[in-house]
Amino acid sequence: MKFIFQLLTLIALTTIGQMMGPWWFLGIASAIAGMVLFNNGFRAFFIGFLGNALVWFVLSYYIDVQSEQILSTRISEMLGGLPVWYLQIAGALLAGLCGGMASLTGTLLKRTTIRNKSAKGLYKS
Repeated sequence: MKFIFQLLTLIALTTIGQMMGPWWFLGIASAIAGMVLFNNGFRAFFIGFLGNALVWFVLSYYIDVQSEQILSTRISEMLGGLPVWYLQIAGALLAGLCGGMASLTGTLLKRTTIRNKSAKGLYKS
């Protein structure tokens, strides 16, 4: 249940950012979500990757359908006749990597700035 909540929160933040801002807002949204929602590095990367890849794929598919695949068809012809959905998957993978790394960065930044309460007697900055 926690996984679904974190994923949907990240998807909502990224979707709002993608509709109102530039493409790199997915990194900012993922870093903020990583600082607020996640404690585990692997979980932060996985949810950041999955959420941003899904958002980017769905939005690119929607834009592609609305424009009747004019630009994507031309680009796929320049790349040797690849199917159009290869471009959408490649874009989703790149967005997923960007979002996953940003989410991991936010989680690690939170971890380094919050003092560890379990280590008594040791100085941790």
